[in-house]
Amino acid sequence: QKIRSSNTIFSIDWKIIPQLKFSSQFGLQRDNENDQQYGSGNSYFARHERAASQVGDTYFIPTGGVIKNTDVTSSQWNLKSILEYNATFAHKHELDVMIGNELRRTELQSIFSAGYGFNKETLTTEPVIFPDPSYASTFPLFTKSYVEDAYASFFGTLGYTFDNKYTFFGSARIDGSDLFGVDKKYKYLPLWAISGAWRIKNESFLKNVKWLSNLKLRLSYGLQGNIDKGTSRYLIGERKTSTILPGNTETSIVTTNLPNDRLRWEKTATRNVGVDAGFLDDRINLSFDAYYRKSTDLIGTKSVALENGIGSVSVNWASMTNKGLEFNISTTNVRTKNFVWSTILNLSKNLNKVDDIEIPENQA
Repeated sequence: QKIRSSNTIFSIDWKIIPQLKFSSQFGLQRDNENDQQYGSGNSYFARHERAASQVGDTYFIPTGGVIKNTDVTSSQWNLKSILEYNATFAHKHELDVMIGNELRRTELQSIFSAGYGFNKETLTTEPVIFPDPSYASTFPLFTKSYVEDAYASFFGTLGYTFDNKYTFFGSARIDGSDLFGVDKKYKYLPLWAISGAWRIKNESFLKNVKWLSNLKLRLSYGLQGNIDKGTSRYLIGERKTSTILPGNTETSIVTTNLPNDRLRWEKTATRNVGVDAGFLDDRINLSFDAYYRKSTDLIGTKSVALENGIGSVSVNWASMTNKGLEFNISTTNVRTKNFVWSTILNLSKNLNKVDDIEIPENQA
């Protein structure tokens, strides 16, 4: 087995002005793995391969050695650029702005070859004559696969804090992938989130309360997306050899996936409310969160008429609800120069509900 790998990263950091910074990074990675299996004619490996080719009283795998070679090559490049602006005005206004984009492309190629009746001295193999084309899938002599993916993302964030009491944060992102439907509107998904925080402890009516070291209220709402790589927008068929009558075979294509021009991202909307509190100079910290997540356009199986050549398809139609509560408490019981004793307690409750799903009739 041979493994070769190379990874190159180029980066640029440019401080345009004290408040404005630009950074960019380009990464290139390439990996190759070559695995070769060889067994001489007398080895168990070769004898087992030939025994599996028995048809009646004959064997269609020739005597001699067996050699198999698998070569897998993967490559990926990634370009990410970010422009950041951070500034404070009049000692009360804090502003953080960031915009950026990311481009990524991956390729994966796998080649497999096998030779039977291999002579190590002459480096030659013997031809394999299959008694029936259907045996070719059991003893493949050559296979090749190629997978290519491309992604594009554009994102930005905005954060603003007033007087160290009120904080607003918003983010937006557009992700695109070539995995989705023919219609361009399904290739890109706008993702966004907004959140706010109120540092109640910094208000004048609590500033002098010594035993309360922290009190903050948090609210957030956002939309996330997910890619299901197990689906495809194209009509996919698998070439097979079928025996129609004894001694007669026919090449056929079996449908494994119907075209879906509306294949799109899975989406999850999340609502969250939380409270953080600290007591006695943060020796006791409490945190409470309540959340509600609604997932839609999940990939699910739906039955279709058998006239389509397939009994079911994977489409965006399933949905799920997830909600729960989380409570955390941490305490620092003893703190000295050489010793710290602390405790952490976590309590949570979570409920999942599948709102829309279809179970095929032949399954329980």
